[in-house]
Amino acid sequence: MNKEYIKKLLLNLEGIYKDNLEYISELDAAIGDGDHGVSMVRGFKAVRIAVEQTKVESIPQLLDETGNVLMKEIGGTCGPLYAMFFKKGALAVRVKDELDTDGLYAFMKAGAEGLMNLGKAQAGDKTMVDALAPAVEALKTAAEKKEDILIAAKKAGEAANRGRDETAGMVSKCGRGRYQGDASKGHIDAGAASMAILINAFAGKYN
Repeated sequence: MNKEYIKKLLLNLEGIYKDNLEYISELDAAIGDGDHGVSMVRGFKAVRIAVEQTKVESIPQLLDETGNVLMKEIGGTCGPLYAMFFKKGALAVRVKDELDTDGLYAFMKAGAEGLMNLGKAQAGDKTMVDALAPAVEALKTAAEKKEDILIAAKKAGEAANRGRDETAGMVSKCGRGRYQGDASKGHIDAGAASMAILINAFAGKYN
């Protein structure tokens, strides 16, 4: 994944989240306040504008600036979490001109650690971590096997989808959903859904 691949990805995320807006909004309305999808579209619209205007020439800078923009543009709890994901991930690949499987794993792993440290959520808490953590594990395995990056990214996306779907059987322990208690069971977490979309976008699913 070279700079142009990452740049195109960042430019396209607004449209990807627009296409999934109704889906994410319905999920969030079930156990949250229903605005997560709108927030993701708004955040990545700002990212698109920033990327179109930037003269940044490196992948780490593009990813770091994405984090800066999301911090400003997405409200609530998810904005800082997504911002931390991109900014910590960018630090992990700061010497990379292109992302191979090792690089994508380093980015996702560091991003996940930053997000989890900030949000204090763990796998099983019914959050975006439940999509992200299995994706990181899939990338770790792919990196150990020295698999091609697009194959590795596809496997990460599939793992994220499985993790997203598994949140339906969980009771929410974080965010607004925790106030629902056992009533949160039976619903897919909106944050896990939006994270799965992001990870699949890296794999080129929506190209």
